[in-house]
Amino acid sequence: ILIGGHAEEIIRANQNLSIIPIRIQLKDGDNFKSILKTLNNYLADAKSHTDYSYDDLLKELNFSQANDAKNLINVSTQLQRAQSLLSVNNHQPDISFIFQEIEDQLSLNIQYNANKYDVKSIERIANHVTSILHEVCIAPEVPFGKIEFLSVGERNQLLNTFSINKTSYPSTKSVKELFEEQAKKTPDNVALVFGNNEYTYTELNELANQFGLFLQQKFNTNKEELICIKLEKSEWKTIAVLGILKIGAAYVPVDIEYPIERINFIVNDCNCRIIIDDQLLNEFKAEKDKLNKVNLNVEVLPENLAYVMYTSGSTGQPKGVMVEHHNIVRLVKSCNYVPFTGKETLLSTGSFSFDATTFEYWSMLLNGGKLVLCSLKTLLDVKLLSEDIKSRGVDIMWFTSGWLNKLVEADIQLFSGLKYLLAGGDKLSPPHINKLLENHPNLKIINGYGPTENTTFSLTYQVLGVSSVIPIGKPISNSTALILDKHLQLVPIGVEGEIFLGGDGVARGYLNNEELTNEKFISNPYFPDGRLYRSGDIGRWMPDGNILFSGRKDAQVKVRGFRVELGEIESAILEHPDINNAVLVVNQEKEQEKYLVAYVTSRVVLNISEIRSFLIQKLPVYMIPAYFVAMKNLPLTPNGKVDLRKLPDPSQASSEEMTIDFHSHEEKVITEIWRDLLGVKMIRRTDNFFEIGGHSLIAIQFIIRLENEFNVKLPMSSLFEFPTVEKIAKLISSDSKIQKWKTLILIKPTGNKT
Repeated sequence: ILIGGHAEEIIRANQNLSIIPIRIQLKDGDNFKSILKTLNNYLADAKSHTDYSYDDLLKELNFSQANDAKNLINVSTQLQRAQSLLSVNNHQPDISFIFQEIEDQLSLNIQYNANKYDVKSIERIANHVTSILHEVCIAPEVPFGKIEFLSVGERNQLLNTFSINKTSYPSTKSVKELFEEQAKKTPDNVALVFGNNEYTYTELNELANQFGLFLQQKFNTNKEELICIKLEKSEWKTIAVLGILKIGAAYVPVDIEYPIERINFIVNDCNCRIIIDDQLLNEFKAEKDKLNKVNLNVEVLPENLAYVMYTSGSTGQPKGVMVEHHNIVRLVKSCNYVPFTGKETLLSTGSFSFDATTFEYWSMLLNGGKLVLCSLKTLLDVKLLSEDIKSRGVDIMWFTSGWLNKLVEADIQLFSGLKYLLAGGDKLSPPHINKLLENHPNLKIINGYGPTENTTFSLTYQVLGVSSVIPIGKPISNSTALILDKHLQLVPIGVEGEIFLGGDGVARGYLNNEELTNEKFISNPYFPDGRLYRSGDIGRWMPDGNILFSGRKDAQVKVRGFRVELGEIESAILEHPDINNAVLVVNQEKEQEKYLVAYVTSRVVLNISEIRSFLIQKLPVYMIPAYFVAMKNLPLTPNGKVDLRKLPDPSQASSEEMTIDFHSHEEKVITEIWRDLLGVKMIRRTDNFFEIGGHSLIAIQFIIRLENEFNVKLPMSSLFEFPTVEKIAKLISSDSKIQKWKTLILIKPTGNKT
């Protein structure tokens, strides 16, 4: 019985052969007995359709191209008692399973396309088919999802070779204890740098002791008390973190650029009575000389809470991830992806509310390295960043994948002094990585993958050369990774499943959310004393033990390295009184930055600028959609869900008429550049760059384009002070104004302004 063939030619070469298309759908709980009964019923009903031609089938399915037709059926199964019908034709399916009855036995011959499959893969498939047949003969009522078809060798490889990476590390010590040991070991080495200020390990340790004592005396702090840090980027933010850990409390990063609603939610969710802001910091500075500098006599255990970091939540509110001291220690001590020697200098690029800083801060401060901080202005200016890297002797950095692409395009020599470059937050771009390797062959590029719930990095992969896709790698030291199906069964090499992460990096859970914690953090079914985090990411094992990332199983996405739940943005949009329905999608042009598109319906004519202003009060800038497309109704599938395929191209759809009266040539050119970079059709003279989808990565490109168009060099920070078409145009229209701005930016920033 030939159930399927590969190409139209096979069918035409066997005119006496009838193909009866039968769709078999497996449901949870189906077993061999039940599906056999169903199949028999289908076959009986299908006999009346034996004259239905293959051409009619292709026509019905709208397969007009020859290649499409060939891919309709690419696996064949045949039970033969004579010579194979397929052997009369040179064309073969990708895989043919040819069963043959020989007396009381059944033999299986597999023919395959060697251009698509290697012999090892086919051997694994053969073993799996044999195991499945054996299992269903023994227990035909066992659900398919629970059939064990992996060999003992495969299970051992997946569980004990690929999954686990155990090393010896100081698991019994806290971050506090390890930092104090490092300060004693290298007292005079520079530990922290910001601007012109440098602090040795002794100085940093003493300041942290004083800050911790200040908090103890002023607030009578408790063990594991949550303390919010809401400060501008400076050395004092790091000192505050250390001071909090010194007293056994846990810190909560709060980005000062967050909308007030989000800040209030975090503070309330943490039940936070202490907020370290400029006022409290100044109070400490005034009193610090009266405070003792010795290490505080507070016992901090590895299982104590170190920080709570908030990530996007699908329910409309962010969720706090609780990370313990030993989670951090596992990340940076005796790790296998970078051999820290204590001689490294790292320039921090991560946002304080982003867990990349966990790697950046503690990989240096717990190993004797030098942690360098710089201003946002320096980070956003390619020239200044390049100068800082060289002047500070920086040899290791972390970048989001999107930002890395922009910097590679802007100045490939920026990376010349680096020895290690870690990147992640989203898929890496092979063309950009290849360009880096071609220009800097000695640079070690590491793809880092991992969610906040597993403390920054779970898997890493050193990129030596790129063809098309870059794996996310193997488990880092003292971490585990499993790829399981929906029944929590191991999947074979090459088969997609959900990535489950385990080991000593798994966080305690979500703050004040026991239900979600129980859903996402589960007992390890293969190692009963362990826990797993259900990542929601889809991947598959490669034969060499690396994992390839395939995508998400839900509506979570990565934008500029930040994890974003589309449901949270949709909830915020629906709070607007004029909007009655909304759906979010993610668009991405080839090798370019991802951007968000909101399709909304309303009973009134919408003012898109007003909607952006509304959302900026609720969401971080990176979560504001680049496009808003107003529609009368959202297209639906027969099941009542939004049909994403029928949503219009955002670049061709606009909810407002374009009515722009340019006041100068500069305004016209700036508007065209913004349209090109932001992908927004309708831009007014008074639109704010950051409120219509602009962000730091696009800002870099904008400044470069301005320099090419007008032969002027604006500092990146000028875009924060002059964020509209109108204001930027006025700024660049006069050389004297440029010079005035260059003078103004030397003045120290005050308040919350950059």
